[in-house]
Order: sequence, then structure tokens, then C-alpha cells
Amino acid sequence: DLALAWGAEDAGLFRRLFIGGLRGSFWLALLAALTLYFLGRWIVLLWTHGSVQMNTLLFDWLLLSSVASVFWYTGLNLLKSINRHLRAATWYAIASLLSVIAAALLLRTTGNLADVGLALLLMDALMAAYLFRWGGVLVHQPVVGLLGAMIDIRVYLKWLITRRTHAA
Repeated sequence: DLALAWGAEDAGLFRRLFIGGLRGSFWLALLAALTLYFLGRWIVLLWTHGSVQMNTLLFDWLLLSSVASVFWYTGLNLLKSINRHLRAATWYAIASLLSVIAAALLLRTTGNLADVGLALLLMDALMAAYLFRWGGVLVHQPVVGLLGAMIDIRVYLKWLITRRTHAA
């Protein structure tokens, strides 16, 4: 749909699709992360019959990373839809390399496996900074505006109200 909107030069649809993708991905990732935050220990205990001890700090960093990845992955899809993703792929390779180096340095310094999750979060932050900037350029909206639109839950509330009104 993004590619079709771009090809049709429908900037409004292109922007709505991108922001809708950001919003949906963000809220879904946040809901999943919060669910796993509260139920993760129990799930691991049940799944492994108590034979695996969960590294809680690593798990928390990985949950944050999973939410943070939404900030850049939707932007990557935007660039892929218009075939302008080569530079982003280069940034991904660089950010991944920096993340591996950071993980190695942190592990060597602290010996704490959880710090690997922090290094992954660093990669997500670098990618988010790059792709939010380019997403904003392509949909003609500043980064702050994209962030605000992404977390705006009023769209879902309006949908729920409309749905309840039609059901009654």
C-alpha cells in the first residue's frame, strides 16, 4: 500500500499509512512487552519446568529493545516500499557492528551478560534516529510530530466509540 500511494503521488495517503503503521506497531509492541514483563518469569518457569533461571535484567533490556525496534523498523519498511533502503542497510550494518563492539567491551568490562541487551538497545537507538529522520522527511513531518502521532491513542478510542455506537 505504501508503494502504491508513493507511485500515485498521494502524499496524504502515504503519510497516513506510515503513521498508522508506526502507531499500530508501537502499541502492539508495548502491549506485548508489558505482558511479557509481568508474565515472563512465570512463562519461563512453566515452559522449562523450572530448569532455566531467567536473567531478569537481560530480559528487561531485550523487552525495551523490542519496543525500540518499532521506532526504526516501520521507517525501514517505508524506505523499502519506495526502493530507497540501500543507505539504511549500510546504517544497519554500521549500527550492528557498533552494537557488537559495545557488547564485547561491556562483557569484558563488567562480565554481565545483561549488558548485551543494552548494546542491542544502542543499535535500536542509532537506527531509530536515522530512520525517524528520513521517515519524517518523506512524509513531510518533523520527528517530534511523528513521535506524537505514533503514541496518540485517540484514534483507537474513536474507533472503539464508533464501534460501540454501531453495535447498539
